[in-house]
Amino acid sequence: MNRFIIIILTITIALGSCSEPHKRASVSPPFPGLEPTFQSTSFKAEEGGILRTTTGSIIKVPENAFLDSLGNQVSGEVNLYFREFSSAEGVFLSGIPMEVSMGKNDSVLSTASMWEIRADQNGKALELDSVNQKTISTTIASNIDGEEYDFWQFDEEKGQWTNIAAVNPESNPEVELLNAANTKSTTAFNKMNLDNNFIMNYYGLLDVFQKPDNVLQYYKGYFNQDERTQYIKKIKSRAENFPLQWVGTHNDEANVVYYGKELPASLMVWEAETKVPAKVKRIKDGRYKIEYVGRHRYRISFYNDKNRNIHPLIAKIKMPVRDLYRVGKDNWLAQQAQYRQEMEEQEARLATLGTVMRTMEIAQLGIYNYDKILFKPESLPVMASIHLDENNNVKKEELVVYCYLENSRSVLRYYPQDLENFVLYPEANYKVFCITGPGQLAYLPNDKLKELVERIPQLEKLSEPQVDLYFKTYGSSIESVEDFQQFITSDSEYELISTL
Repeated sequence: MNRFIIIILTITIALGSCSEPHKRASVSPPFPGLEPTFQSTSFKAEEGGILRTTTGSIIKVPENAFLDSLGNQVSGEVNLYFREFSSAEGVFLSGIPMEVSMGKNDSVLSTASMWEIRADQNGKALELDSVNQKTISTTIASNIDGEEYDFWQFDEEKGQWTNIAAVNPESNPEVELLNAANTKSTTAFNKMNLDNNFIMNYYGLLDVFQKPDNVLQYYKGYFNQDERTQYIKKIKSRAENFPLQWVGTHNDEANVVYYGKELPASLMVWEAETKVPAKVKRIKDGRYKIEYVGRHRYRISFYNDKNRNIHPLIAKIKMPVRDLYRVGKDNWLAQQAQYRQEMEEQEARLATLGTVMRTMEIAQLGIYNYDKILFKPESLPVMASIHLDENNNVKKEELVVYCYLENSRSVLRYYPQDLENFVLYPEANYKVFCITGPGQLAYLPNDKLKELVERIPQLEKLSEPQVDLYFKTYGSSIESVEDFQQFITSDSEYELISTL
């Protein structure tokens, strides 16, 4: 029977002459200066204000909501600060802990969206006017759906998370509106996109002279060779102003039905469902036969001047030629470019927006989270020793070990005194590492992690199982967010590790 096993590793660390264990910090950015930055806005306290983020989050502050440190109501301009952490990277660099106490056992939170909100005036921190029950409306965007993510508040003095309430997500209305707008723009662009579109010679069917309304008309007439040649050249030159393909073939008797009207097939712009073969485009004086397939779709068979079938293809009517010419090349291409720009702007905006929203009124400034408990299965305690390579002289009692749970958007921190709380998650993508100095890292290579997991069946049989964790020095210094991103993807093809 398949099952996942979580190991709790008791880390054996020689504390040496250190008489006091390393104290657990509350919020402790691992690389100061690389933590996610705040977005801010300013407004008059007596009027209130709104802050909107690129993800679609909305923070609404009512009028007269703030007090200073002496408890006095604030007036005049105030500053509101807000930042979001939607990934394991943001959680890690923020230094905000994700551990949560669950009675006798500790667990870890997996975030759907974590965020922090602050306010100040003239550099001095403000707080909400709880006496007058002032609250801030927070609508937080996220790409993680699900009703299992509750609303949590972080107590910065105690370093503890508290579950406040269950909150159901709702669809982001801005995403729905943008999707509808993008569909409309895409449809319009595709209609004007003339790639793999073609028209055919008209041979006497068109009156090419401009009418007052600038619309081409047609009639069935008889022309001598010179007149026909002249007309064909004029029409072809107009067609070639557009990015259309020209097929030198005709059939004066072929008609099609387009939105209830019967029109000559030669007066249509056609969109081929497959690439138009070169041998079709090389036809100079051929003919075609047309057969109805479905709504606006026809099978067109092309014949050369020797009446040999060159190639059949399926094409649909794009529009009448007169609709194309009515607009004119310059206007057509300008309109097409506008639709393309609309699509690009809409897609760029959609890429930043959260797909769901969760709304809650808060009565305090601080750190909040929409979280769920990541795992609560049975565990296997073992004895473990940490080993650093020769490139590291750091004292082991000063180490903080991190378990970076990328796909679960969480990070576990382990101090030396956390002897029974180092947990490996076989069913998660993760990386284990420690900070050995300013900007310096050592990590547990992926193959060593895999070897450890593969030993689980043997470890279960031992009364006092022991393991060794061998950390390898990372060769580069972490001086930017990009440096950390490079590290987290190095020496690792994140594998889904499981046991039988």
